[in-house]
Formats: sequence, structure tokens, C-alpha cells
Amino acid sequence: MTGKEKEIRAALIKQLELRKADTPFFIAQVDEYIYLGERVRQMKAEIRKSGLCSQKEYNNSGKTAMVVSPLLKEIRETNKQMLSILEKLKLTTDNVIAEGDEEM
Repeated sequence: MTGKEKEIRAALIKQLELRKADTPFFIAQVDEYIYLGERVRQMKAEIRKSGLCSQKEYNNSGKTAMVVSPLLKEIRETNKQMLSILEKLKLTTDNVIAEGDEEM
């Protein structure tokens, strides 16, 4: 886990604490969110290394075509999962609680 990911995890858990929702289940959801974020970072690194597209040879005919990396679709799907976790935890920009705030 990078320093940034640790910071994000701490901020999300702090939001749960301020909502009195820092239960083991919800903290596990935050950990899943962080894991998915790590996975996205790894996939992006792989794309930077190997490129968005690659040449593939089809059959033995010698024909080649450019193929878009399947990681792009996986990143998109993973991002959807991450947003879903935040929605389930009701952690959005509309309802961030600052320390000392009494409202939810």
C-alpha cells in the first residue's frame, strides 16, 4: 500500500467514524476499495509498460491487427466497483463531514 493509499484509507475510515459507522464490515469494505485502487494502479502501470494497443497475429495466415489492451475494460469495471462501494458507504462529496461537525 502506497502512502497515498494509506492516506485515502485513513480518510475514509475517519468519515465512517464521524458517522459512527466504523464497524468491521464497513472497514472491510474500505479495505476492498483500497485493494481495488491498488489493482487499478497496477493495471495502469502495465498499460504504460506495454502500451494501449498491441499487434496480434491471427492464425497462421500472417495477418496482423492492432488490438486494444483488455486492461482498459478491466480498469473501467474496477472503477465502477469502487464507486459502488463508496455509494454503499454513503461517502460522497455531497456529505463529507468535517471534524467537529454535528450534521450528517
